[in-house]
Amino acid sequence: MLENRKEEFLNALETGEHFDLYAQDPNDWSELTKLIPGIMITSAGGIVPFQAEGTLHGFPFYYRDRHGVAELRVGAVGSTDHILPAGALYSASVETPEFEGADHFVKNLYHLVPELKKAPFLYRFPGHKATFLNDGNWGYTIDRSSVEEALGWGHSLEEAYVNSSTPSTYLAEKGFSLEAQRKLWIDREVDTRPLNRDERAYPPVTPDFRVNPIENLK
Repeated sequence: MLENRKEEFLNALETGEHFDLYAQDPNDWSELTKLIPGIMITSAGGIVPFQAEGTLHGFPFYYRDRHGVAELRVGAVGSTDHILPAGALYSASVETPEFEGADHFVKNLYHLVPELKKAPFLYRFPGHKATFLNDGNWGYTIDRSSVEEALGWGHSLEEAYVNSSTPSTYLAEKGFSLEAQRKLWIDREVDTRPLNRDERAYPPVTPDFRVNPIENLK
């Protein structure tokens, strides 16, 4: 097996083809379909992060476990956009122990699949560019001739715009007060009309992400 993988790797170096270090034989995971109908694992491995790929009811999925969070993203048939959060059709996440790697992969996957919901979209709203001064007081100037994007996640345009304007508690802890952040937002005159549109192609019928019950799965 290792010799075959070595040969595949060397061949990929010569041809420039993609090499999957964690490629799996889907037949090795066939028992998993008893728990999660429609699942097929084609790649799984790594430590930080632990990652897995395959299909769920024919839709490509990407699983990633890192920094205490396991995420599952499902994308459109034939696409690879779901690798990044902004391209996922459906997503779910759960907190996990740090560095758990493969130890709880199946358990996490089992719990994440039925939690899959329509994923939010990352909208980019144009506004005037703000340049911060090196004065230690979060002073800034506004350049009305330059555009700077404000990013906002949301299931709707309105939700994303609100989220993009929400002050950061982290910055507030660093001395940039919530009130000052709100003033900056007003000064930038961020447009409600985004630079991008949500053009994700959802299937006419939402896939059935139910799993089969199992006893004593912790």
